[in-house]
Amino acid sequence: NAVWNLMVDRPYEDGGGEHSGRIAEPGDPDYWDYSRQISGIEIVEGEVGTADGRKVWINRLAIPLGEAAEHQPMGGGIRTGSAQIPRAGDLWRINLSRVEERGRMNWVWSPQIRWNPPDGDSPGGFFGEVAMHLPDAWGYVEFGRDGDAPSRNDGGPGNSWVPVCSGNAPGSAPDPLFPVRLAAHCIYYAQRKYFELNGAYAETPGKLEELLPRFVVGPLVECSIVPSFSSGGNCSGYVANVRCAFPFCEGGSDQRCFNPVVAINEKRLLIIP
Repeated sequence: NAVWNLMVDRPYEDGGGEHSGRIAEPGDPDYWDYSRQISGIEIVEGEVGTADGRKVWINRLAIPLGEAAEHQPMGGGIRTGSAQIPRAGDLWRINLSRVEERGRMNWVWSPQIRWNPPDGDSPGGFFGEVAMHLPDAWGYVEFGRDGDAPSRNDGGPGNSWVPVCSGNAPGSAPDPLFPVRLAAHCIYYAQRKYFELNGAYAETPGKLEELLPRFVVGPLVECSIVPSFSSGGNCSGYVANVRCAFPFCEGGSDQRCFNPVVAINEKRLLIIP
């Protein structure tokens, strides 16, 4: 099977660039590839490459997670906070896509839904995008130990298989940071629209109120913006701090409670303290 590995440092619409063996040779700054990846195709039914009959095939892929972790700005799993191979119970964001008919059809495992601020006659809202490179819209994968039974149930009657990958569906692995992650990305998209309209970023959350969904400016989330200014006095950058107004509690007898907090800047970098 043909394999093409691609690393994008941020979404294309934010000026992200491709790093791969397609455009560069080893040693070039734009080159990137896995060194220990294993992949293969198993043909279950039919003949691949023809237009006749039913075809069933399975693609198996072994990803060297240590190499993947090296390129995470904030390190390993959601619960770890340092660059490392994920441990049992860690969550990573993930999505899977299948493109057909030369790009005219795109299937995704976790729908690419994001906030679109009001624009002219459009009232704004959460809409689907035909784009794979939106990590804020990806689903979750939970890691387990070798030999462990997956810990999430898909709820199917009589189904004994329990998947750990359940996307954004009910029963998926819980991420205590998800509400503030979502709010932070809504602020990012609102700031991008505000810059498009005004040539500068908003210095306070109040200036973004008409460009944000209600839950971001309501009682559930607390937000502050630390602006940075250009020599001309315009707000040319910012860090938006987002804090959940209600505590999240986890654990058993020694229950730990905290108010989830994240921050995001004009370059779309999500910062987890």
